[in-house]
Amino acid sequence: MSKVALILMVALLVVPLGGCTTKLDPTATPVPPAATLVPTSTLIPTATLVPTATLPPTPTPFPTSMMPAPEEAFFELGSKASLQGESHNVAGSAMVAGLQTIVIRGFTYDGACEGADIRLGMADNLDEPAGVLMVLEKRTYNDEILVLTVPNHVELGEADSIAVYCPATSEVHGWGQFHN
Repeated sequence: MSKVALILMVALLVVPLGGCTTKLDPTATPVPPAATLVPTSTLIPTATLVPTATLPPTPTPFPTSMMPAPEEAFFELGSKASLQGESHNVAGSAMVAGLQTIVIRGFTYDGACEGADIRLGMADNLDEPAGVLMVLEKRTYNDEILVLTVPNHVELGEADSIAVYCPATSEVHGWGQFHN
């Protein structure tokens, strides 16, 4: 009976599976196989560096290591000048601090002139400078310290004064004469 039971069980299993066979229908539309996705590389955005314009350097009248320093200062070392101006609030104390160095302490200026400069010259002729030390920004200066370099071509006896000068109007906004 065990053989009969085993055959009967196998028959019960095989008969239902026999009905699962697929018959080809000649009118049926073939179904394409499922598309296989192929991974592709994905670009990850990165920060792009944008070059900035590099301005060409402007020529400087200041001394370089290739320029020899003068043998003597344009005025005696330690000499002072008191900068003063009535109409543009110019004030400050300038001192000859080295062969080519002037330090101005407490510099004040209202910044009224575009392109104003600080220059050295003779007290009676500041329109023709012995040397321009600095072109000022068009802004208000209030109690500042300026360290200025005297061009090496300014020699002893060529300048006795320092001035804030406006080239646009040919006006001296403030000045002071050096003394020992």
